[in-house]
Amino acid sequence: MANKRQLTGGTDDVNPQYLSAAVTQTGTDAFTQLTLGTPIVRVGTDSSGSATIMEVLKVYFDLPIPDTTAAAATLRSAIMCITTSSGTGTTITPFSDPKVLAQFRRDNVNAFTAGGTGVLQMEHGPHVMDLTDGAGHGVLVAVDNLFLECNTSGMSEAKTFRVKILYRFKKVKLVEYIGIVQSQQ
Repeated sequence: MANKRQLTGGTDDVNPQYLSAAVTQTGTDAFTQLTLGTPIVRVGTDSSGSATIMEVLKVYFDLPIPDTTAAAATLRSAIMCITTSSGTGTTITPFSDPKVLAQFRRDNVNAFTAGGTGVLQMEHGPHVMDLTDGAGHGVLVAVDNLFLECNTSGMSEAKTFRVKILYRFKKVKLVEYIGIVQSQQ
């Protein structure tokens, strides 16, 4: 069985914290990006040759509920993406991009017919994305900022997206820290 020191990367940080943010679109169906500073202690006061960085354990996405009053046979969607580098500034970064930390999309399909039948899909509540390996180790992040990208389609007004990132601190050797920084920029 692993001890506390092994699971926390030498920091003994067994109490994860939340980093929370809300992004309101700049207009209806408008791509919007928010820069979110990360709570990272770069290099400690000790001379151990290590850096303390952020270890992301889970992401809680709370996307807006799509409009339900739109015309028949419509698809409305909301998508949020968390990246380690600023994207193009006009579209959501593709999921295949290595700088994407997490991404979630919520669709609403409304297909009413003249006969009064229809289909309506709704999900409520936050979606939880577990970024651990099953043994309690999360994804390491060593950048100054995370970038929250959001967009919608088929909505009647600007929407607000919310996210909570569950993280803790982890110590890594400076060589590993430099490699993580280079891969995430």
